[in-house]
Amino acid sequence: MKIGNGKYGVPGAGSDAISKFGENSDIDTADAPVEVWSHGANGTRFPFIDTGIPMDIKSSSADDTLLGIGGQQATLTFYRTDNTKVVKTVDLDGITQVEIDDDVKICTRIQIKSGTNKTNVGEINIVDRATGLVVYQSVEIGEGQTLSAIQICEKDKKGKIKFHYTTFSRASAAFGSAQMRLRLRAVDGSILTKYNTTISANHPRDERTYGDGFGLDIVEGEIFFWECTSVSANDTPIEAGFDLMIEDV
Repeated sequence: MKIGNGKYGVPGAGSDAISKFGENSDIDTADAPVEVWSHGANGTRFPFIDTGIPMDIKSSSADDTLLGIGGQQATLTFYRTDNTKVVKTVDLDGITQVEIDDDVKICTRIQIKSGTNKTNVGEINIVDRATGLVVYQSVEIGEGQTLSAIQICEKDKKGKIKFHYTTFSRASAAFGSAQMRLRLRAVDGSILTKYNTTISANHPRDERTYGDGFGLDIVEGEIFFWECTSVSANDTPIEAGFDLMIEDV
C-alpha cells in the first residue's frame, strides 16, 4: 500500500517514526480497565478530551525548579484542538504551576532536563489550569520522561502501527495473568479494539511485527493506546508499547 510518496518501511513525504512505551506499575483487580501510563497506578484513567483547555505543569517537589537540583526544564510535545503538534520547552517552578498553553488537547511526551540530581525529584504533572487537580500527563519520580503508551495522529498526517508489544514490567511481581487490549479512539470518541491478548507466566510477553504494506491504520485526530482490561492478582505491573510510522496525507 502506498502512503504519501512511499510505503511503510520505505520513508515517504513528511515521514516520521514514533516509538511509544508505557508502564503502569501497580494494577489491582479492582483497578482495571485502565490505560498503560505511569500515573495510572491505583486505577487512574487517562482523561481523554476532545477540545483543548488551558493547561499548566507543576511538580510535587520544590527541588524541581530552574535553579534546583532536580528537574529544571520540561520539553513538552502536545497537540491543540485542531491536532496541530507543538513542541515547547518551559522552565519548572517547583510546586507552582507554570503555564503551558491555552489550547492543549493531549500531551504525549515530556522530557526533563535536570540539575545535579540528574533526574526529577518529585512527580511532575500536566494539570488543568482551573483547578490544578486533574492530571493529563505525568513524569514519575526519578524517571526523567513520560512512560505513556498513548499517541495521537497529528494534523495532515496518517499512519500505521508497525510493531507492538506488552509484558510484565517488574521481575519481582507475582504475575498471575493480565488481559490486554490495543485500542483506537476514533475522532468521534468511539473506542475500537485493534488487537487483544492475554499475558501470563506461560506467555509473559506478546509482540507482533507487521510487514511492508501492513499494520494498524490511524488518521488525523485518532489515538492509539494500550489498555489493561483485567488482572488476576493485585499489584500486577504492566509494560506496553508500539512503533508508529506517520506520513503526510
